[in-house]
Amino acid sequence: MFAALHGVPRDAVVGRTNRRWMWGGIVAVVVWWLGALQDQLRVARTLNDSTFHMQMIRWAGGQLRDGRLPLDGWFPDLTMGSAFFHYYQSLSYNVTAVIAAVTPGSSDSLYRLLLWLLVAAWPVAVYAGVRMFGFDRHIAMLAGVIALTINSVTGYGFEIGSYTYGGYGMYTQLFGMWCMSLAWGTTWRALH
Repeated sequence: MFAALHGVPRDAVVGRTNRRWMWGGIVAVVVWWLGALQDQLRVARTLNDSTFHMQMIRWAGGQLRDGRLPLDGWFPDLTMGSAFFHYYQSLSYNVTAVIAAVTPGSSDSLYRLLLWLLVAAWPVAVYAGVRMFGFDRHIAMLAGVIALTINSVTGYGFEIGSYTYGGYGMYTQLFGMWCMSLAWGTTWRALH
């Protein structure tokens, strides 16, 4: 009725309302997962690779404090040492170390916070990626809603257990899965 009185096409109002509803649904899912995963913020002895990831972040932070780029160098804290930052996926460590350098608190706390936020907000990346593929908002929202309910036999997939305290602690893959969804969508747009 408002649209008709003010000369706004009905489809434009319905489209805006539909868009708000879709984003509201995704936000509701993310908020629910933030609550469900809040235990991930607690300091606890890790059962997985998180200790290694936190050490890599500390090392990268030390390199930054010393005025060096952490893209290469000898990481001495695992076995006999290695040039991990030269050949291993170091994006997650470098991003976390840079954020830790400009924010208060420890890099370990930031690690737990980013892990919590990135896992819980994964439906946003799925929604955005599916929309970039050109799918309808309803399908994109459904994909975002079910994104964190996926499970595999091995537990090394995109499921929550790959990243959380009781799982495998695959921090670098967490950054990779965010990049993957958006990269697939932008690649599709470029090819299309």
